[in-house]
Amino acid sequence: MPHDIRLFQGGTDEQVRTGDPLPPLTKVELALRGYFRVQGRASRSEFWWFMLATILIEAGLNMLAAFLPLSDAITDLFHLLMIIPGITVAVRRLHDIDRTGWWVLLPFTVIGSLLLLFWQVQPGDAGPNRYTLPTPPG
Repeated sequence: MPHDIRLFQGGTDEQVRTGDPLPPLTKVELALRGYFRVQGRASRSEFWWFMLATILIEAGLNMLAAFLPLSDAITDLFHLLMIIPGITVAVRRLHDIDRTGWWVLLPFTVIGSLLLLFWQVQPGDAGPNRYTLPTPPG
């Protein structure tokens, strides 16, 4: 019995049967469930929904910090907690386009951030690659 990657990623049988994409919050949950996991692949939608959620939470915490002095500590703690999943989801995203996760170090170069951004928006490989099974479209 073949396994659909969406079931592995937390999708329901109904979503697999109908081809429906996973909801955005499920994508964020997938990224967080893979907190320390650099193996495998992350779809574009998993990566970008995770980034959007992180940015929105950070913006909310920064607004809260304007009113409550303790909020700065909470914002700093949030940043510390999101470093690892941010790196691991970026590595898995690079795996989805058949690139090694070491490319995540590119932002430390002058032009590296632009190249990394370009790769992050590329569609993943449709079939299996050297990292794992294909991710669903999106």
